[in-house]
Amino acid sequence: MSEEIIATKKKYNMKLYVIHKMLTADLLFYYGIKFLFLTQIKGLTASDIVLASAFWGLFKLILQIPATVIVEKIGNRKSLIFADLNLAFSTLLVMLSSNLITLIIANFFSAVSSATREVADAGILNESIPETESRSKIFSKLEGKGIGYNYYLAAISAIISGFLFDINGYIPMSICVAILLFATILSRKFYEINPIKKQEKNKINPNKITVLQKYKKYFKDLKLAFSFIFNSKRLKALMVFATIMYGMIMAMNTYEMALLEEIELSASITGIIYAVMQVIAGIASRNENILHERLKNKTLATIGISYTLACLIAGAISLTSINYVVIITIITLTYSIRYLGTGAYYVLIKKYLSNFSNKEVSDKVYSAYGLVTGFGNVLICTLSSMLVSKCNLKYSMIIFGSIGTIIMIAVVKFMKERVGLKPNEYKKEDIDYKEYISLK
Repeated sequence: MSEEIIATKKKYNMKLYVIHKMLTADLLFYYGIKFLFLTQIKGLTASDIVLASAFWGLFKLILQIPATVIVEKIGNRKSLIFADLNLAFSTLLVMLSSNLITLIIANFFSAVSSATREVADAGILNESIPETESRSKIFSKLEGKGIGYNYYLAAISAIISGFLFDINGYIPMSICVAILLFATILSRKFYEINPIKKQEKNKINPNKITVLQKYKKYFKDLKLAFSFIFNSKRLKALMVFATIMYGMIMAMNTYEMALLEEIELSASITGIIYAVMQVIAGIASRNENILHERLKNKTLATIGISYTLACLIAGAISLTSINYVVIITIITLTYSIRYLGTGAYYVLIKKYLSNFSNKEVSDKVYSAYGLVTGFGNVLICTLSSMLVSKCNLKYSMIIFGSIGTIIMIAVVKFMKERVGLKPNEYKKEDIDYKEYISLK
């Protein structure tokens, strides 16, 4: 294949990536009414929903390495198709769920999708970006565009789904499934830049030892790559931050909607508030470079601590007896702070993880990211579920925000001398995979 054809395919992939990300970065027509759908129509509790999220994290944790193997065996393109189909099926199961068990099964298929997409999504973009010094900036720009557009669409869908929910709760869910099926069709149009080579098989006498040796070598390489990731002070610090941040975001996805329902807002008003938050997150994700340029190595610290403090304030203000409109206004402001951080975080963490990375180790880095975020999700959502089942939601948010702030301050202190340094300030084996291997 000529260089010109490859370059054309890469450009096509980058354009298609933004559109595909726009439709799949988060579920459209779903999250705006998820809590109301599961509580009012399906009869589940806030504790059930957070617990199901913990199972989602557990499944993602277990599936991350098998998902990495699948991606490397069938390629990024087919893996994305597989991920989209699993997500569509998962959403369909949520529509049909009548108890916690069915919701957990639905979360299993969602976790299959997420674990696979975590590697394939970044993989297809990485291999489509030309080898230049500005690779990291191009990556974050395209990632930010896709996520930003998704937030804008989510804003529109949140408003529409709020009103549709008042008519029939199943309508927005059905639209969500339809969008995911359309995304599956789009994922079929990606080009596989580095096609998976088919193994030659001897039909008369297949060499089983050679196949076994190949698998042993693969897992040896995988183990070495993960060893590099968790021995790199920089990557280890990023993974610790991601563990806490991602887990808190997943827990708050339920807490925030439960709080709006508890202060007796209608589905349509909840949809409008959620829509505004999506616009804010979209602006943040598309302009993460401004935040990064201004705060430099304090960017993640600012995002993390402001996020946990916002959770604490939202819970505390909801307990006061001041004017109802003032309470809603302050809660909405705290949500705005969290969504500003969330929008920037999702782009920046991928950008920071891809810095100093190459194709040889990038898939393993994203797989490790999937592992630690899955662990964080299990841990924090399980504790959050136990918390909200034992005490009032408002008190739960205060406790959640207080403990989260203390932990986040400790994490930021741990990151201080490990993240945000200049390339020459790192040990070479700390950021260079080949250098690390040579020392083994």
